[in-house]
Amino acid sequence: MSEERRKRVAGVIPSVVSVKTSKRVQRRQYGLDPFDFFRGNFRQFRGPADEALVQNSLGSGVIVTNEGHIITNNHVVDHVDEIEVVLSDGRTEKARLIGADAQLDLAVLKVDEPGVKPLKLGDSDEMQAGEFVLAVGNPFAFDAAVTDGS
Repeated sequence: MSEERRKRVAGVIPSVVSVKTSKRVQRRQYGLDPFDFFRGNFRQFRGPADEALVQNSLGSGVIVTNEGHIITNNHVVDHVDEIEVVLSDGRTEKARLIGADAQLDLAVLKVDEPGVKPLKLGDSDEMQAGEFVLAVGNPFAFDAAVTDGS
């Protein structure tokens, strides 16, 4: 990777976040589980609290304002109970959903964290075929993944 590309990537990374969500899911089955006999669990009935699961998901987002607005995909944050973002420096912050559009698969989140670094957005009308582009993400809470091309 050329020095210019390294500088561009280094300038983008602080604006990329990992989006972590969780949702409490209820199992549908209540009552006696016929396999409990073989597992040595002889409780006769289960209540709804015993059947609750927490489903976790990960995605990426980009900070777009100094006030902490983040753009991500709607499918990442749709119908979840809790949203957290992991900033590039490793801090984890609670986020709230500001708005979403399922058809466009876009959502806007907000974190109340001073000092976030928004991505400087370009003008897509000025882009031409063959120009250098970057795709940066952090979907698995590792260091950012970067793909480039033209």
